[in-house]
This record gives sequence, C-alpha cells and structure tokens, in this order.
Amino acid sequence: MAIGLNIINGDFIINTNGAVDTVSESKKCLRDFGKMLRTDVETPENKTKYFRYNPTYGNLLAFKELYSNMSKRNTLEALNELIYTTIQNYLTLQESRNNLDLGEVILDITFDTYYDTLNPNLVIIPVKIINGQGLELSAGIFEQRVA
Repeated sequence: MAIGLNIINGDFIINTNGAVDTVSESKKCLRDFGKMLRTDVETPENKTKYFRYNPTYGNLLAFKELYSNMSKRNTLEALNELIYTTIQNYLTLQESRNNLDLGEVILDITFDTYYDTLNPNLVIIPVKIINGQGLELSAGIFEQRVA
C-alpha cells in the first residue's frame, strides 16, 4: 500500500493530532493523476532549477505554441491527443510499481474537452476515473488556456 502527503493548494495539511496528514487509496489516486495533469514536462525550453527524479513526468498541455494557428477543432484534437499520452504515461508509471492497492489503481479514465462559452481561449476538461475497486471518481474539472 502506498501513501502520500495530503497537499491542498501547495500546503501540507496538519491533522487534529498535529501530524502531517496523508492520503491513500482513491484519494491518492486522484491526487497523483491530478498532479500529472498539472505538471509541465521538462524540456530544453522549460528547464527547472532543481533535480527532477523523472524529467519526463508531466505533459505538454501548457505549451500554447503547439496550438498556434490551429482551428478550434484541431486544437481540441491536439489537446485530446496530449491527454491520451498523459494517461498512457501515468498508467505506465503505475504498472512499474508493485505497492499499489486497488483504490489507487486506475482501470479507466474518461474526459471531455470543450471551449468555455464565456472565454474562447479556455478549454474545459472534466475528468472521471474508475479505480480498481470499481468506484467512479471525479478527478475534477481542469482548465487549459490555448491562446
């Protein structure tokens, strides 16, 4: 069984006992996959100032130059492809570990991409996960600026 620190808005959470709070099972699954969607992969143009254990962790969603001069439809298709790649990379990471419990294992991920009706430069991405316990979990609604 794997556990992780409970982090909200970049802050560690302290529980009522005064200890750092942890997450496991489905909460850890949601936290870890959400982190993968929010993390930019390291590239020569996006070099971090610290040592990354896995420089290929993350995705290219925030690299707006990938969508420049594309139609709205092609932009959504490009985003979908980047999200599929992110999902595949995450599942590959999961398969390489042997300490996952059923609540942390992802069996299926569904998502949609559509433009915000109030902001044409923003794509909305609701994500749902089905874990190894058969629970459907809302991973949240992610937003991606495309212009």
